[in-house]
Amino acid sequence: MTRLRRVPRALPAHLPRETIVHTPASCNCPECGTQMRKLGEDISEMLDYIPGYFKVLRHVRPKFSCSHCARVIQLPAPSRPIDRGLPAPGLLAQVIVSKYGDHCQPYRQQGS
Repeated sequence: MTRLRRVPRALPAHLPRETIVHTPASCNCPECGTQMRKLGEDISEMLDYIPGYFKVLRHVRPKFSCSHCARVIQLPAPSRPIDRGLPAPGLLAQVIVSKYGDHCQPYRQQGS
């Protein structure tokens, strides 16, 4: 029996994107002091709402490895309001204010 992998959720390409790179303070290994090399990077996206338009926040977290002591360093991922969810705090605030403050039901918010 083969396990099916979940297809990554992709946000529309026409939305403006803001890239935030989370890099360590130093590129030297904290153990031995050797210069670290880039191993790869993890990218996650969140949908944010700015009054008048939507934008995508891309969080890029590069991985660095030490060739001398084989240590891998990567900063932790930024916290999300909903675990493994796409909405950013600005989008959630917009939905909540529209529903409870403006008395606009979610099905009506979808059309605007």
